[in-house]
Amino acid sequence: MAENILLSIALLLFAAKVLGYASSRLGFSSLLGEMIAGILLGPVVLGLVVPDNSLKQIANFGILFFLFLVGLHSRQEDFRNGVYEASAIAIGGDLLSFVLGFAAGMIAFNSMPLAIFFGIALISSSTAMSIRNLSDARKMHTRGGRMLLPVALADDVIAILSIALLGTYISLGTVQLWQAVSIFLGIIGFFLLVFTFGSKVTKAILDISERLRDESMIITIALAMLFFIAYISEQIGVAAVTGAFLAGIAMSGSRQVERDIIPKASAIGHGFFVPLFFAYSTVELETSGIGSGMGLAALLLIAGATAKYYGCSTAAKFADMGKEDRRIIGLAMIPRGEYTIIVSQLALAAKFITPEVYTIAIGIVALSMLASPVVMKVFLSGR
Repeated sequence: MAENILLSIALLLFAAKVLGYASSRLGFSSLLGEMIAGILLGPVVLGLVVPDNSLKQIANFGILFFLFLVGLHSRQEDFRNGVYEASAIAIGGDLLSFVLGFAAGMIAFNSMPLAIFFGIALISSSTAMSIRNLSDARKMHTRGGRMLLPVALADDVIAILSIALLGTYISLGTVQLWQAVSIFLGIIGFFLLVFTFGSKVTKAILDISERLRDESMIITIALAMLFFIAYISEQIGVAAVTGAFLAGIAMSGSRQVERDIIPKASAIGHGFFVPLFFAYSTVELETSGIGSGMGLAALLLIAGATAKYYGCSTAAKFADMGKEDRRIIGLAMIPRGEYTIIVSQLALAAKFITPEVYTIAIGIVALSMLASPVVMKVFLSGR
């Protein structure tokens, strides 16, 4: 069994990095290549890698590293730059995405849990893909382009809160309005605790680690704090991935971050765990549901894209943005990616969704990765 896992990891890593590089060279997100690697090596095509619980546990560390790195790159002062306008735009897109995703899920499956799942799965945009598409369209210099990063940061925070609420819904089986409000306030309180007290504690610990003059000590302590905060998050009813994001935020203001933590955490995360996670996410696709599932995935993607475009662009109108900038921010926020996969993985692991539904959710991401650069070029070319 151990030998099979080692071979599976070797195959997935190699294919994910090679196809991820090829995908980025062709103008798509490297995430698309990593997903294709899992499809090719998994039961859908070659059958060289099969779903395995031990392999899945290893791959799931990729979620923690991915969100830890997102947190490390998100300076707390970034949240203060245009925070009200950016939050309003993100909320507009996310709220309408949830409503249309919920409605589409209810119509397609006549199931409240699945409607909630699709509503949350469609909430967040792919920050990396959004920035890539806007850069390729040469629109980052516009007001809409400059607003993209704070909007994407607000979108990330809303996604983290949504994941936490979904985790609570899965564990309790239901969340009443008062429960949702109390959970939301509890999560916000945990956010503020980590932002304030947690930031001071992590800074002090990292400063002490630096004096020990062991070049590996700082990254070791940083990773220990990552896993500890993720553990505490789970113990208080918040998803571990939320804790990973907050751990990164807490450390982001430390002077050791740029020099020591980000380079080494990126090497571990993007060199091993993150591509392994995204490649394995498509190994678990249900082969029997791919044909029929893609049609439904396309319809859900259209609903999600429509919601993001009109939700963000309409909210941007109240932020005093011109018509062209509203169009830019609306189109940029269309792609779905990392968070949809994370939500789907968590729901599948908890047996909240079936493999067939999981296949549809992953199909949404794949179609989004393929379609969003084309949509961006068609609607913004020559403008």
